[in-house]
Amino acid sequence: MKFEHQCFGLIHQSVLKNIVDKGQAGKIKATLSQLAHTYTASHRPSQNDRKEWKILKSLSRNKNIVILKPDKGNGVAVLDRETYDKK
Repeated sequence: MKFEHQCFGLIHQSVLKNIVDKGQAGKIKATLSQLAHTYTASHRPSQNDRKEWKILKSLSRNKNIVILKPDKGNGVAVLDRETYDKK
């Protein structure tokens, strides 16, 4: 959900740069904030999302592997602990 809030934050910053009536800035921020909260409150993960989360949760208990965020893009990197510790 953090990603969605960051997106709404970026939209807000962009709008503020280009707004003509600066008196509307507070109203725009409140509206975008409400949209973000409504979106996150109504979001329901798919069956595949839940399956992936359960798999990653079980993998995280395995001390022979390391789970990391990749250097680029979204996703997950799963590495052998021994190889990871050597590098």
